[in-house]
Amino acid sequence: MQPVKPSLDLLISALEKEQRSLKKMIRQAAAEHDNLIIYYHSEALLDLNRKLDILYSFKDPLYHKKEDLKRQIGFWRKGGFNGKMQPEVRARMIKYNEEKALGLEKQLQQLIDAPQLQPSPDTQFIDEALLALYEKRRRSFRLILGDDDDYHITLVFKTRKNTLAIQLKGMLFDDEPDFVFEGRTPQPLLAAGFIYDPELKTHTRTFDGIGQQTIPEIKKWLTKFVIEDSWYYWPGRTMKLEYK
Repeated sequence: MQPVKPSLDLLISALEKEQRSLKKMIRQAAAEHDNLIIYYHSEALLDLNRKLDILYSFKDPLYHKKEDLKRQIGFWRKGGFNGKMQPEVRARMIKYNEEKALGLEKQLQQLIDAPQLQPSPDTQFIDEALLALYEKRRRSFRLILGDDDDYHITLVFKTRKNTLAIQLKGMLFDDEPDFVFEGRTPQPLLAAGFIYDPELKTHTRTFDGIGQQTIPEIKKWLTKFVIEDSWYYWPGRTMKLEYK
């Protein structure tokens, strides 16, 4: 009997199968010169690739660093020299690019050989943080997607009587006061259940009833928000939890 694959691997496999199918349909549409079908399938493929990038980074925290090094190595290997260069200049450039590529390959191999940074086998830290709120051991906590000194969003979790309130903050919102115009909320935030408060100038998502029984529902919502709805979250960025 084959071992059961983890849920993350099953999800990646399913999306990779869909990715192959979309690429095949795009090739068929290109052969038939059907530009409209190419456009729609290409848009779907871009969205699917974004989701896979996030899942790959969940599976391997060093995934994006490795991929970036591979792209850089390909760039230096390709060269792209001007054919009109003098032979001695061309030879120097070839040598420089080769040394650059070898140096990057060494960095890549170090990442591959390094002890793997395994993601948590379970999202127990979310359970523990929510229980700390419900049991009044903590006033609030925040989950930061991205880097503090770069574009990021922050989800602030607080309890209000029998309600869990999740406020959305971050540079993309603090720096853009006109992000919401005439009370209208962008579609991805509406899809995630956020409501905009013009007085507080924040987007808030609430869950009625607080306790251990609501944790699975919240975690399911959070997973969908990170992977599907948060189009402004950059794959490969950090994610950390801080208590207040």
